[in-house]
Amino acid sequence: MGEVTVEMSRKRRPRTRSKSSFIMGARKFLVHHNHSDFHIDYDTDDGLEVLKFQLYSLTSVPPHNQKIYGEKNLAVSNDSDLETIAEELRLVSLEDEEKEGEALASSSSDAAGGMLADEELARILQAEEEEQFQDGENREEFEERVRPYVEQVLLYEDKFRQEEARKTVPVDELEEKALVSLAKEGNFKPSKIEEDHAFLLQLLFWFNQSFRFDYDFF
Repeated sequence: MGEVTVEMSRKRRPRTRSKSSFIMGARKFLVHHNHSDFHIDYDTDDGLEVLKFQLYSLTSVPPHNQKIYGEKNLAVSNDSDLETIAEELRLVSLEDEEKEGEALASSSSDAAGGMLADEELARILQAEEEEQFQDGENREEFEERVRPYVEQVLLYEDKFRQEEARKTVPVDELEEKALVSLAKEGNFKPSKIEEDHAFLLQLLFWFNQSFRFDYDFF
């Protein structure tokens, strides 16, 4: 019987991290973002990029839009020692930071614009005051010329006189002329708006051609 040689292959054991090295790299972080807190177990040996992806899975903020701050509001970067940074971190979205900056710039611009507007208004008021002071004598002369006509103008506000003036308008005649003008245009069934418009035109014609103002009445 021939000899059979059996070659046994040696299986490699998977490399495992020692318990001591695991403890050295393990960190627990408390991350604040948008009024929410996230507790993260993290191995610092994995680097900052892995931490950002963990935060992305929790906050939906893409890694390229993340900015992480530690103690004293110092930014965490690839050069930071992840084993010694503070356990309490703050995550900010770069997009949110840009929006806050734009809002702050806009509010500052509005405030500056408001100050300029106030200063401009103050200059205008001061100029008007100086002009009124210089024209004080001219104003008195103007008031003396206008005062005699004030009482005459106030008569036009008298309700009784207004009603008597309306009675002089030949309403029926003007309404008839308005319907005739519409019929000439082929409109035999005008709407209320069309009738009013035609009446207004006839009233204007009458006022310009036939109306005579009676100053004695007023």
